[in-house]
Amino acid sequence: MPNFSDIVKEVISPETEQMEEIEDINSIALFEKRKAYLLKSQQDAKKEATEGELFSSDNPTEIAHWLKNLR
Repeated sequence: MPNFSDIVKEVISPETEQMEEIEDINSIALFEKRKAYLLKSQQDAKKEATEGELFSSDNPTEIAHWLKNLR
């Protein structure tokens, strides 16, 4: 099994077209990770809202008080 150093050497040495393909693969992988993180965050927020744990207000004074108590 190749180690990280071997993989880096393989990534650095290819032609431009291959490097662009590697960049595309990395971009897609990062996008998928971010998408999964956002989905989890959304699910957590929905759960908090359902359980009454999500703070919401239109009153600036109430929001300021809530933020001050976060510390």
